[in-house]
Amino acid sequence: MDSFELKSILNELTRLLAGLGALGEGERIDAHAPLFDGGLGLDSIAVLELIALIEQRYQISFPAEDLNTEVFANLAAIARQVHTLVGARCQPETHA
Repeated sequence: MDSFELKSILNELTRLLAGLGALGEGERIDAHAPLFDGGLGLDSIAVLELIALIEQRYQISFPAEDLNTEVFANLAAIARQVHTLVGARCQPETHA
C-alpha cells in the first residue's frame, strides 16, 4: 500500500470531517482516534454524512458488510478501506 496515497486519503478525510463541522478550524486529529466515544464523538448522523461524502468524492460504494465499527473505527481504518475500494474499482475486469 502506497503511504503517499494513504496520507492523501487521510488528508481528504480530515477535510471532509471539517466540512461537516466535526473539527474546529485548523484542528489536527490523530488518525487512530476513535470516531465515536472517547475520540471524536461523532454521532450516527455525522457518520452517515461522512460515508455519503466519501462515496461521492471517491466514486465508490461501501458494501453493506463494510458498514461496521471495525471499518469505521477511525480515520486510518476508513482510509485503508477507501484505498482498497478505489484500487478495486481501477482494476480491469476479467471474464472467465
